[in-house]
Amino acid sequence: MWCHEGKVSLAAFISGIITTVFTSLLAVSFFSLELNTFRNFGLVFIGPIGTYALFCLITFFVTSTNDFAVVKRATALGVCFGLSVISIYFSPIAWKRLGVYFLFMSTFHFSEYITISWANPQTLSTDTFMLNHSIAYLVAATTSWLEFLIEVYMWPGLKGNTSILLVGVVMCVSGEILRKLAIVTASKSFNHIVQYQKSEDHVLVTHGVYRLCRHPSYAGWFWWSIGTQIILANPICSIVYSYIVYRFFYERILVEEVTLVNFFQEKYVAYQNCVPTGLPFVNGYVGSECNENELSFTQT
Repeated sequence: MWCHEGKVSLAAFISGIITTVFTSLLAVSFFSLELNTFRNFGLVFIGPIGTYALFCLITFFVTSTNDFAVVKRATALGVCFGLSVISIYFSPIAWKRLGVYFLFMSTFHFSEYITISWANPQTLSTDTFMLNHSIAYLVAATTSWLEFLIEVYMWPGLKGNTSILLVGVVMCVSGEILRKLAIVTASKSFNHIVQYQKSEDHVLVTHGVYRLCRHPSYAGWFWWSIGTQIILANPICSIVYSYIVYRFFYERILVEEVTLVNFFQEKYVAYQNCVPTGLPFVNGYVGSECNENELSFTQT
């Protein structure tokens, strides 16, 4: 059953997109803007930001505290999505990259919330948007923006290759789909936080995308995160991101699989040795030899 907060977030996200596109088009038409300078971008921002502030003010007084917390985040992501669409449509190719990047960023964070609201609403909170994931996540994102801005001014030709852009788009789309399929398939067994105590409804999921790899949600996020830097044509951050996310998931999967072996014992040992993690050069916690007769690809 789709929960109330999920419906509220979807309405707010769509409202943010519609109002942003409408007010941005008015600004572009009224000022006859070409979105190739910070000044012109700033003029386009005035309408959406003002509308967002007014929308938040109204919902603050007419909704509950919890609904307002959801609305202000989902609407902000809708505004980001709308501005990205405007940027992609009106900007030169180099700046289109930034629009595509923020399109995927806003979609990722909103889809995390909306997917969990359907698959496992008991764990839903404003943290599910993952906007405050960690300081390291914020630093990494900010660094990628700075690299893009420096390079787009110093070496604009670096940002003009559409083939590289398409590679990044394919990686982000594939990673996003894989991650969301993992969340929906795992359902109540999925959690953003590693669980060290087994709950009653926590089961070993080995069907669907979990037949292909043990950690499809991590694999999807891995390829999505690298894809964002390829979209921006950031050579430095593409390399640095690849190493950082590799180290993060290497350690995360190792810790998580130790707990899963404790939870499911020989069932998980058999599963982990017959199905890869889904991430390159990441083996996870190494158990015993694979015995196909012990492994049943069903939800147990």
